Amino acid sequence: MNKKSVWGGLLWLAVWVSGESGAAAVWVKSVQWTAGPHPRLMVDFSGVPGYRVASLGGDAPLAIELADTALAGGLAQPPAAHPVAARIGSLPGKAKGSLRLLVETKRNAPHQARMEQWPDHARLTVEWAASAAPVPAAASTNSARARAKPAHSFVVAIDAGHGGKDTGAIGPGGTLEKNVVMAIARKLAGYIQAEPGMKAVLVRRGDEFVDLRHRAAIARKVRADLFVSIHADAYTDGGVKGSSVYTLSEHGASSEAARWLADSENAALVGGPKLKDKNKLLASVLVDLSKNATLDASDKAAEKVLRELRRDFAVHHDEVQKAEFAVLKSLDVPSMLVETAFISNPEEERNLTNNAHQDRVARSVFRGIRAYCAESRRAGAAAGLRVAEVP
Repeated sequence: MNKKSVWGGLLWLAVWVSGESGAAAVWVKSVQWTAGPHPRLMVDFSGVPGYRVASLGGDAPLAIELADTALAGGLAQPPAAHPVAARIGSLPGKAKGSLRLLVETKRNAPHQARMEQWPDHARLTVEWAASAAPVPAAASTNSARARAKPAHSFVVAIDAGHGGKDTGAIGPGGTLEKNVVMAIARKLAGYIQAEPGMKAVLVRRGDEFVDLRHRAAIARKVRADLFVSIHADAYTDGGVKGSSVYTLSEHGASSEAARWLADSENAALVGGPKLKDKNKLLASVLVDLSKNATLDASDKAAEKVLRELRRDFAVHHDEVQKAEFAVLKSLDVPSMLVETAFISNPEEERNLTNNAHQDRVARSVFRGIRAYCAESRRAGAAAGLRVAEVP
């Protein structure tokens, strides 16, 4: 699913209703759907839980927070004909013993939520506005060219590490990291620009110093779907070699989420300018949802890039690595850092200065990004969401 489609805008409306749940956990007994002129989601419980329904604006999930609640079984998925809901999933809530249900929606539609109680059970009903029309089926055609009109390009922010006064690592032959990664970044940008439906934006265009946090801000400003930072590693042992791909660690993401919550400027990015007026628990949930979606998308993209690098080069790590790189600490743009090689290794230093080798690296990274882009579009299309395409 395209990250920007799901989380872009992040306009939140919230309803909090407290219930008397008692000491024992409340169980979700069943999930039912209606797909008629008044589409509904009906969740039956063994008792009355404390609950909150938070709705993202635009093409984004509906979050149902349930206090002291657990699942008694699986979740019935909405029928394909449901005009609003695409699928439902669950994950642990932020508070101990809580449950979060996420309903992916095909389109933005106003809704109302209400809780009803009977002697032996309770029911939460979410009803969407009757005006929410079904997503029209694609017209059948024999022409391979008959496709939906594209919405927008898949934007990749390419960050060549270091720059200006910050040279980065220096190889045994005097090669500066900032120069070789800039060359690779430009080649990568060329491949992306030449691909229909994709657009490249260089975070730094020349030999200039850009603050680490400002790099992520640039990606956000251009509404990037993916942020890729290009580097060349160094180590005290000159024999160490190979490529690596990193994403932000959970610990780093959690500490960053806390910083975002304390920062009114970042609050506007996640929840709109009035997030600071919401209660602290709601604000925390919103930032947490954005963080989790970004981390998941980052890992998917990084795995595809590492797979392509592994096909063409020796890799230092066979799995995507986790670290707390400051440049990756964006909670609204999937991000990865690619260590193309060890500039401290004499052989790899020579390779990094070779034009043909730089091109091979750029092509491998590009293939991984293209695969992630294609997967995002397929996921978005399957959910009936807006997907990134060429205008």
